[in-house]
Amino acid sequence: YLSPLAACALLCTAASGSAPAVASLVRADTGEGALARDLHVPVSGKAALKAVTSANKVLNAALGNAEVDFGAKHTPHVTLYLSRFSCPNGAAGTPEPCEERLTDDLNSNVHTTFGLDVCEVEISAPYASGSYAMAAVRLDDCLQKLSDGVVNSTYTEAEPDQPPPAWVMSLPEPERSEKLAMLAKYGSPNVFTQFAPHVTLGWANNTSLVASAVARLKRE
Repeated sequence: YLSPLAACALLCTAASGSAPAVASLVRADTGEGALARDLHVPVSGKAALKAVTSANKVLNAALGNAEVDFGAKHTPHVTLYLSRFSCPNGAAGTPEPCEERLTDDLNSNVHTTFGLDVCEVEISAPYASGSYAMAAVRLDDCLQKLSDGVVNSTYTEAEPDQPPPAWVMSLPEPERSEKLAMLAKYGSPNVFTQFAPHVTLGWANNTSLVASAVARLKRE
């Protein structure tokens, strides 16, 4: 259903310096100055957009929910860095809004220093990963450098001592320890050597239902 497709993915910060698209599927404020944000690249290739949107519609019907909804609420994207951020006080001793701080970090470092804006990524077959249905994304040098640049530009704003997600604790060794080390240092288990790009297509808390829905999607 999702044959390999070339998709042009654009960095979330516009060249004009406007605010980046840092909204995650669930924007969860965690207290004063702390917030959860998904720094990502949207899928913008027409063929890829059509394919992932169609797959999302089919999966939502099979899963009985629209927790991931490309038709109305969400943008298909590849996450580069997902973390909780708690920005420190600015130079004047007053808190700088976190989104402004992240925007400044991305504009000054990712665009200016790394000169990165666009990567072409290949989106391929869907697969089930626990409660999530995902589409695989080929990891190439451009996408790796883009993720590395975003993390290096913003991880100092990440909230320290973040608890590990349940799925990390269920992983076998040595993968579990490797992801926990990334989480402890960078506020995310999925960065640098642990970066595994994908597009999330659907969700359900019934893992068997997710697996069967993805299997049916691949047969269509």
